[in-house]
Amino acid sequence: MTNIFLSYARGDDVQRNDPATSWVQRLARDLTAAKFDVWFDRLSLPSRGLTFHQEIRDAIAACDRLLLVVGPQAASSEYVQQEWQFAWFEAEKVITPILRQGDYPLAIPELALLHAEDFRDDSQYAVHLKELIRILNDPPSTLGKLIGVPSLPAHFLSRTDRLIPLRDAVRSGLDTAAPFGGTAARQQFHGIAGTSKQVGVHGMGGIGKSVLANLLAHDREIRKAFPDGIVWVGLGSVPILADLMRRVHKDLGGDGAFATEHEGKLKLKELLADKALLLIIDDAWRREDVDAFDVLGPRCRALITTRDAGLLTSLGGTHHVVELLTDAEALRLLAVAADKPLAELPAEAHQVLQHCGRLPLAVALAGGLVVAGTPWASLQKAFERHKLEFLENEQSAEPQHRNLWKTIEISVQALPDEEQTRLVELAVFPEDEAVPEAAIATLWEQTGNLDDLDTQQLLIKLKRRSLIQVTASGTADSSSIGRVSMHDLITITASVAPSRCMSKSRRWTTSC
Repeated sequence: MTNIFLSYARGDDVQRNDPATSWVQRLARDLTAAKFDVWFDRLSLPSRGLTFHQEIRDAIAACDRLLLVVGPQAASSEYVQQEWQFAWFEAEKVITPILRQGDYPLAIPELALLHAEDFRDDSQYAVHLKELIRILNDPPSTLGKLIGVPSLPAHFLSRTDRLIPLRDAVRSGLDTAAPFGGTAARQQFHGIAGTSKQVGVHGMGGIGKSVLANLLAHDREIRKAFPDGIVWVGLGSVPILADLMRRVHKDLGGDGAFATEHEGKLKLKELLADKALLLIIDDAWRREDVDAFDVLGPRCRALITTRDAGLLTSLGGTHHVVELLTDAEALRLLAVAADKPLAELPAEAHQVLQHCGRLPLAVALAGGLVVAGTPWASLQKAFERHKLEFLENEQSAEPQHRNLWKTIEISVQALPDEEQTRLVELAVFPEDEAVPEAAIATLWEQTGNLDDLDTQQLLIKLKRRSLIQVTASGTADSSSIGRVSMHDLITITASVAPSRCMSKSRRWTTSC
């Protein structure tokens, strides 16, 4: 017997000809009569001393499918979103949407690849119920195994507008179905190197590249597209490539019996020649590290995440940039991470968000500290006073949260000493202010003997490393790259760095 979890919003649950009657209850009754075991909260929610949230998670985990009743209220409900996201990304359940009210797939665009029976016309209820029963009786598709893929963080945003074009790009050319997201998405996001085998994701440390890649790995449509598995390889700044290659070879059924990277590359190529597999290369720093995994067969794809846009450019083609959260997204993530209703966030929460700069990792860290017992006011003061050691919470649930500041410092330390010095010197400019390139050139001419061309080339490199942000100058001067700013957290890290160059640059700005 197939177990069905009914997910819906009560605002959508009405019969048009009898508003006092539950439409979802009618559906639950008819599915039960069709020999399905239906979990319906109004009938199935026992009291076992657990929180409502845990009760729902347990119920979804115990079911075979989640049946999502789509309507305007369901689309905007955080509870409904948590239900289908848990089923989709974590519990690995089949989701079957049906449309009760509104439009589809606009209501929940993440699920647009899935067929939804249209139950909006009550006079056609019996016809669509018969088809729904047939769909629910179909065996689920085979899913590719997750190999080495990390679990998702406790708090994350699905960031639909980022995930949709990414999924479209990775699936491109695998089948004859129309690409997800339509023409606009195809123009926005293309495969690398013209073969569509490699897709790149670029952004600063802590902005959510790895989470986005992780969401894609857990996506059911991606797992159906790659039945031989989704393999995660975390490179980092100093990878031991031969060990990583041996691990992948063994995970895919090989023996890992090779001594050198060259031998490993040949063996992996042979192993992947006839497989349909997605290889996720996370946190790439150098082109040669990525090239070590240039082993894909014709039905394979690779997704590469990096802080260095230049690395992706060297591979050829365009790539996807992960940008900062919007104000609304940042506020919502903070509320979720702090386990507070959005309406109950205090004034200090908004001020903390300003210090976090809408960086997802920083926002999640701040919310976790509140859950751990840190008062909002104390958290705000910590940011204001640049007390970074206060924020390195050893009891943080997520390891990457404990390493937020180290993540930024690693990006800085990867630069040669002289370039680190120049970057740190940018902290002398006012915070939250985009600085003209000419002002930076004047500073660096005095402190580093750089001419205008040297300055521009270094700024371009820093931009590619996501250590600075560049906006158009708004002038007709084509020789200038624009105005330059640093993310607040990078500015804080630079301003407290125990570096001799900071005292030097501050002495220079004081005297000018």
